[in-house]
Amino acid sequence: MWVGKPQNTRRAGVIVFCFAISLTIWLNLPWLTLEVRKYYPLMSSFGHESQNTSVANTTLGVQRIFVVSSEDPSDPTSWRQKGLVAAANRTDLLLEIVSARNLQAWEVEEIDAQSKGSSQAWAAHNRALRQIIHENITIAIIMEDDVDWDINIRKLLAPSAQIAESTRTLTKSNRALDIASWPYGNQFDVFWLGHCGGRLMDSQPNITFLDESVLPASELAVWDKKPYNGAPDGYRGVRMKSGVVCSFAYAVTSSSAAKLLERRKNHEVAFDVEMNNACGGDLRCLTVQPELFHQQRMVGGRGSLIGEADEGKHGEMAGERPVTFNIRYSARCNAGHNNSDIVQCLPGSEDHQRFNGR
Repeated sequence: MWVGKPQNTRRAGVIVFCFAISLTIWLNLPWLTLEVRKYYPLMSSFGHESQNTSVANTTLGVQRIFVVSSEDPSDPTSWRQKGLVAAANRTDLLLEIVSARNLQAWEVEEIDAQSKGSSQAWAAHNRALRQIIHENITIAIIMEDDVDWDINIRKLLAPSAQIAESTRTLTKSNRALDIASWPYGNQFDVFWLGHCGGRLMDSQPNITFLDESVLPASELAVWDKKPYNGAPDGYRGVRMKSGVVCSFAYAVTSSSAAKLLERRKNHEVAFDVEMNNACGGDLRCLTVQPELFHQQRMVGGRGSLIGEADEGKHGEMAGERPVTFNIRYSARCNAGHNNSDIVQCLPGSEDHQRFNGR
């Protein structure tokens, strides 16, 4: 004769089963977000819905800004998200942090990228791309959690400023567009805002213009290793195509996010390399050079999403001093300074020798 299980045992089994299902769903959610609180709102009067075209709104003219991060902010040695939040509040930007949990060994093997760090980067960027598609976001910016930018970023990316105007011109966007709502036009797939540097090639359509926030050419670097040849001294430029790597910051549309996700099968190369490949193929891409966003390094420290996951393979030993190449007035370093007391976090001669070999 069949004897049923005691009621309390059945109930315990149900609870365990439900917990396991809930845990599985939670671990596989395509996003876990945290909205940055604005406790230092220097320009809050403009607001998210500002129609003022001389300064960008709190999301730099797009609907949302997502930041991919695998850092545990509760770790006392963590610095990337702390500096990110401070920089966001210094410049009054509204960011959402997309937490990328550490991958298990089987997940790394399944992604089959070049390394654990590369797999982690693929997973993190894919999460943000999925969120853009899931929420049907028209245009969003995706950043990495160690990025830095100039304290004047909202002026540099204002709808009426040269960068946005150049993107609309190059992409032949409809002149009837409301530039406050569509500062970069509506005819692009990827706008690469932060990268490791590159060249403005005459063979590709480009527009250059004077920009007082650009460092002298002698102080710029590509890959933090060699002299920059991005534009004439004191000039910035916007060009079609890409030809750059390092996915520090980029804008995408909902449709281009879907196209990038389709390329996730090509994990044998890093995410940024594959995005550049896509820009050389079916995606309409724009690049600003010199870049507007760059990785901040703690001199001697591991900075990047890839570097940390690879346990320093692409970085150095732990250090203290922050350095940001190619950015005149670092938002991270000026988080505690007002506009009358601005400092710089540019590399010194010893840093150029260390990273650039010059």
